[in-house]
Amino acid sequence: MKADRIFIQHGVLGTKNMDNQYGKFAPAFDTDLFLVSSEREKRLVTQDMGYPEREVRITGLSRFDALLAKDVEVKRQMLIIPTWRSWLQTPLQFFESEYYRQYQTLLTSERLHRFAEEHQLEIVFCLHPNMQQYTSHFEDLPITVIHQGERDVQGLMKESLLLVTDYSSVAFDFSFLNRPVHYFQFDPVRFIGPKGSYLDLEQELPGPISSTLEELFDDLDATAARSFSMAPEYQARAAAFLQPVESSYSEKILQTIVDFKKTRNWIEQIQTAEAANILFRLYRRSRFYFPSMKLAYRFMQKLPVDPKLVVFESGLGKQYSDSPRYIYEELKRRNLDYKVVWVYHKRLYLGDPNAKVIKRLSPAYFYYLATAKFWVNNQNFPHYFTRRKETTYIQTWHGTPLKKMLFDLDEIHGRDEGYVDRVTNSIKQWSVLLSPSAYASTIFKSAFRYDGPILESGYPRNDLFFSNNQPKTIESIRTKLQLSDEKKVILYAPTFRDHQSLGNGKFFFDYPFDFDRVAEALGDEYVFLIRTHVLVTKKPRIPAEHRERFIDVTSYPDIQELYLITDLLITDYSSVFFDFANMNRPMFFYAYDLDLYRDTLRGFYLDYYQDLPGPILETEDAFVEALANISQLTSDYQSRLDAFRESYCAMEDGLAASRVVDTYFAKDTLEMTEQSDGSYSV
Repeated sequence: MKADRIFIQHGVLGTKNMDNQYGKFAPAFDTDLFLVSSEREKRLVTQDMGYPEREVRITGLSRFDALLAKDVEVKRQMLIIPTWRSWLQTPLQFFESEYYRQYQTLLTSERLHRFAEEHQLEIVFCLHPNMQQYTSHFEDLPITVIHQGERDVQGLMKESLLLVTDYSSVAFDFSFLNRPVHYFQFDPVRFIGPKGSYLDLEQELPGPISSTLEELFDDLDATAARSFSMAPEYQARAAAFLQPVESSYSEKILQTIVDFKKTRNWIEQIQTAEAANILFRLYRRSRFYFPSMKLAYRFMQKLPVDPKLVVFESGLGKQYSDSPRYIYEELKRRNLDYKVVWVYHKRLYLGDPNAKVIKRLSPAYFYYLATAKFWVNNQNFPHYFTRRKETTYIQTWHGTPLKKMLFDLDEIHGRDEGYVDRVTNSIKQWSVLLSPSAYASTIFKSAFRYDGPILESGYPRNDLFFSNNQPKTIESIRTKLQLSDEKKVILYAPTFRDHQSLGNGKFFFDYPFDFDRVAEALGDEYVFLIRTHVLVTKKPRIPAEHRERFIDVTSYPDIQELYLITDLLITDYSSVFFDFANMNRPMFFYAYDLDLYRDTLRGFYLDYYQDLPGPILETEDAFVEALANISQLTSDYQSRLDAFRESYCAMEDGLAASRVVDTYFAKDTLEMTEQSDGSYSV
């Protein structure tokens, strides 16, 4: 008889993605019961790591019994305990690293030692066991350095007044003591890695995050001003990661193990078998996968439709953003009784027990689209998906049109022969199309040859611009991007060029300016963010010497959030300026290939010279000169921007998502009224 395999962790999961080591389908890791410390961590393990609910139990860790026992006197002691870095394997790598430089600077800082002296604090520094070989590099400093084996880390925490760490899970343990935690994260991009974190670090970690020493010292001063008490906000966050028990955590774990009965069906046994996973990956890449899944989809459509199931997708499954996001968040805010499936290519935590995240074109994708009552998308689902008559497909679209589209074009460039037929079939599936204005509705009808319902609601994604929570959101965005508060922000968001096609609906893009010239024109006042179109998959790298001033933010999940921190938008023929106009901030139009784009590739619905709310810059010289005169041009075009907002943004008021939810998900509150032109209002 095979023994049950119980996984008792050595720390609370959270900061770094561990799916490749502890995930349900991780190679060489197989467990029958996964023990966690809170409902939040359970959701992480079930939703992000793939474990079924019955294999996850909330018990806490046995060491919490000793941790929470009030049997140690708290000293005036600051504990600094960073975690390790996998890329620092040799003494030379360590000595030349940013890690060493940052902690040397911190531990020798006059400001740190003045702080310690003023508040009578002893500074205790303890490296991670994997970094203990480098302890000697810190021994000559006026601090207490802990060598491996000298002290128990839990004992150090129990006697310390406050903690400074970076990404270590010891921060959760320390926060359970209801004492202040400070995070010093100077290398988050490299440490967290491309898979990202399970958590929204800014919103969920139980302490302030600093990316520079100055920020860390300011946060420490704020803690001292509270007499070293933990701020209520961080107390609440800490409480979310530890569920109290009636007896002891050790007893809870023991009883859970004794009561556990393994029930794994044959499907799960296959799913967790390493050989089966290898075979599935081979099948997924084979020519048989899509034909078989399309056939399966037809059979799945014979299953009952779930009247409470909603499938959301944005940006071809690459974004948690745009109007689908804000419709979903309105559903969640109202606590309406719907089950949600979000299509997303990476790990995504929604903080919602009724939400599931799946990958685009996975078997689950076919199943949920076949059985959902609602589809919500800002582009199109694959053309071979046919909507059932019981399903409502809310097409939010992804922009107010400037450039001509589909059937309004004389000739379509950069697409294969079957493109129009595929898009036409996709349009036939729409139940309703959201529109931000009467102007857009007229174009949609013509360009898509669409005669179905149009709901003129405004764009739900623009509700963010009217939120009362903007300052906090802006601070969070700047922190994620590691932007100094002193820097103004330029966002460059060009569209793709139909003639720059790589095939298969993908495009390339070349930066149309010299980085040296732009940097010189801007001086030190601005940082220049670059966000290329979702269809652009190939572009040149930003030169190494300019990567602190020019930052590629294409992978940032939500461009609407980037608008909040943007002082100047630069675009060309993209529809982004319609949304950004709501911010009442300046925009430039760098149209270096205007004649080609207007006369050969696309053409426009507006008069490009007369209607756009900013200067048209058709040469690199004009572009660079404009960047050197931003203030003057902003003033010159303010009246045109005011008129543009009145004409094209009149419906935007922060309530668009509410109107959509009222109409389709809470039908007893409002009714749609058909207008004489075929559109609908609420």
